[in-house]
Amino acid sequence: MSGSGGPVRSLLRAAQPYPRRTLVNVNARRALAALAVVAAAGCGGGPTRGELGKALFSYDQGLFGCLIGCPPASEPMAANSRVIIHVINADELVPSLTVSSADASIATFTHLGTSEVSGKTWVDVSAVSMAAGDTKLSLTDSAGGGEVDRLPVRVHDVKKIEINDRASKFRDALTIMA
Repeated sequence: MSGSGGPVRSLLRAAQPYPRRTLVNVNARRALAALAVVAAAGCGGGPTRGELGKALFSYDQGLFGCLIGCPPASEPMAANSRVIIHVINADELVPSLTVSSADASIATFTHLGTSEVSGKTWVDVSAVSMAAGDTKLSLTDSAGGGEVDRLPVRVHDVKKIEINDRASKFRDALTIMA
C-alpha cells in the first residue's frame, strides 16, 4: 500500500456496484415516483367546474393542496363544519365577486378575500354548514348584480369517522373535538 491511498481508493471504486452518477439518477427517479404517488393519491382530478361552466372551485387542503393539482370541491361537507373553498380562476371572471347561499339553513358562505397564487387571483370563501341537505354557493358580479356561476354543495350528517390507510400514521395523534 502506498501512503497516498491510491490502491485503497481503487479497491473502493471497484467495490461500488454503480457509479456515483447512477446513484444520483436512481434517487431522482425515486423522488419523482414518490411525487407521482402523492399526486395520484391527493389530487382527485382537479378543480370542480361550476354549473354555468365559468368558475373553477377547489377545496383548501392546506399548504401543499394545489402543489400538483387542485383538489375538486365536489365531495360533501360534514354537517356543523367549516371548509375554505377557492375560486381559482377569479381573475378570468369579473373584477369583483359577492357570494351567497341558496339555502342558509344548510350552509352559509362568506367572502374572505383574495389570494395571489402563481400570478393568478383566487377568491377565498368560507363555507359553514349547519345541517344536512343541499344548497348552492352562488357567485355574483358585484357591479352588475348578475350571477357569474354556482357550485352545488351537499352536506351530510356524520355518523361514523373512519381513518383510511392514507392517514394511518396519524391514527394515534388524531384529535376530534365536538
